[in-house]
Amino acid sequence: VVAPEGTRSLNGRLLPFKKGPFVLAIETGTPVLPVIIRGSGAIMSKGQMGAGGGDITVVVGEPLLTTGLTYEDRDDLAAEARSLFLAHLPNRGSGGDHAG
Repeated sequence: VVAPEGTRSLNGRLLPFKKGPFVLAIETGTPVLPVIIRGSGAIMSKGQMGAGGGDITVVVGEPLLTTGLTYEDRDDLAAEARSLFLAHLPNRGSGGDHAG
């Protein structure tokens, strides 16, 4: 499990994705399975030690295959994954949601 943002944002907007997870996936030939968690920011803010009550939604996307990809494809793979996350977040990722 890798969080492609590296950390949670302070304002709930989706942060840029780090390249490392995508390099790792390409080098190992492992598909990237996008998992989007909606609503987590409302029940557990960044820096908070415990979660409050509330509802979250978990969306599991289709795997992004890495077969045949090279190191040079890392940015395209990250951009493809990020666009999937944004498509599943309300207000294009500005609603206190977290991707992981």
